[in-house]
Amino acid sequence: MFDSIKKMVNKAGIGKPNIMKKYIDTFKKNKLDSDEELLVYAAPLAKPTELLFITDKRVFYYKMGTKDTSMDRMVDYKDIQSCEISTEDNHASIMIDTTSTTITMNRVAIDVAENVKQTVDNKLNEQ
Repeated sequence: MFDSIKKMVNKAGIGKPNIMKKYIDTFKKNKLDSDEELLVYAAPLAKPTELLFITDKRVFYYKMGTKDTSMDRMVDYKDIQSCEISTEDNHASIMIDTTSTTITMNRVAIDVAENVKQTVDNKLNEQ
């Protein structure tokens, strides 16, 4: 699992692996339960202005660089209805439909988006 996260750190937020590592470390320290594992994460290609963390228990979405946290989400898998991706040129959009809202992240590396979708779909199939 660590190798795939390390590869994503180097891919997300092109040229900003140290910033992404800091975000991941902060997330793990402050948001994960002691028995929870970070499986994958995504951020837009240009800059990490949004973060999507997929754990073995739930999905977290954060809009960075704003004091307004109304867009931030923490969703248990029981509340997720589907995860879809769409591709355009050499990037993708991720859409996670929940019982209360849709989480959308644009301009993600295609292989990262596919990994997010596969991980979420696998967790949904376990439900």
